Amino acid sequence: MRRSGPPHRQTAGELADIALVTTGGITPRPDRLEKAGPVTRVRDPDDRRVVYARLTGRGIEIADVVAVAHFADEQRMPAELSESERRRLGRLLGKLERSLETAERTPPDPEALTAAARRDRTRSAQWSVSDC
Repeated sequence: MRRSGPPHRQTAGELADIALVTTGGITPRPDRLEKAGPVTRVRDPDDRRVVYARLTGRGIEIADVVAVAHFADEQRMPAELSESERRRLGRLLGKLERSLETAERTPPDPEALTAAARRDRTRSAQWSVSDC
């Protein structure tokens, strides 16, 4: 929510998308944060059906402290890599990200899915309990 900028609020659906979980999986998180104080719930003034989780002043302070620690960790994690290795890793991760974005926009090939399912069934049939 901090990165979303003022007014630092998002719906359960938006939070679920960011966290890569279902809306049912995200609901307990703002509930706990609201009880602890860093988050409050507010209704959209234009559409009362929409409820936002919004960072309080305390929530913004906590997010800022956590961000500093997180960025420090990001600097420490690749410490064993040389500068050229870091650049290469950055390029490879960028390439992977672009590939994932393309795959997300491209529907799967039905023939490839059928062939993969057929291979899986064949492999499963080849194994037995005694093989484990």
